[in-house]
Amino acid sequence: MNKTAIKYTPGAINNIDTMQAQRNIEQIVIHKPSRPLSAYNIFFREERRRIVKEKGAMPADVESGGGTVSGKVAFANMGKAIASRWNALDVETKHHYQELASHEKSKYRKAVSKWRKLSKAAEDKRKLTALMNGTVHSTKTDKQSRSETSDLLTDDSTPSLASSYSIETAKVFHSDYLVEHRIDPSRAAMLQPDAILSPTTVGLLTERIDLLAFKLGEEGVDSVISMFLKRRN
Repeated sequence: MNKTAIKYTPGAINNIDTMQAQRNIEQIVIHKPSRPLSAYNIFFREERRRIVKEKGAMPADVESGGGTVSGKVAFANMGKAIASRWNALDVETKHHYQELASHEKSKYRKAVSKWRKLSKAAEDKRKLTALMNGTVHSTKTDKQSRSETSDLLTDDSTPSLASSYSIETAKVFHSDYLVEHRIDPSRAAMLQPDAILSPTTVGLLTERIDLLAFKLGEEGVDSVISMFLKRRN
């Protein structure tokens, strides 16, 4: 049986990376934390479960004059009954539900903070991947590329990529890049923040290394590392 070989162009591969990054963002948006319940909402949920369990029925979406419709608890009647019980609660019991609500709110704030960081990291990675996709198709000569390499390492250059991406995002992308492109671990160790970089420069160097690696290959990475070390010394 003959098998047809599937060929991917560099542009197609990078487009796949871009689409994958976009899907990651969509997944994060879908899993955005739900808003926390208020004290009354928590009480309502508990009472609803209790009533349904006692009646042996599910809540109905329609209102009726009686307590049930075809074995279902009338939702409007249930809501009125629960609201009445809430208003009749003593201070201590209400305080209990207020504490539960406060705990839920605290958990929500932490979850949202984490979600925002992940969202930003995914969005920044998508932008950077799209940027790399553009550089792969560059038609500049090797001489021009080497000139750009020097320019990228100049302190007084135009606003760099680091101004657009956080240090945390740079670490995430850098780690993914080393794995995906099988960078030599011994050389990868040289790029770790704790080895030679200060926290204020890790984002700048990591993103520029990634950019140049796409344009110049592994030899370009070695060249950039050597140039950077010479500048620091």
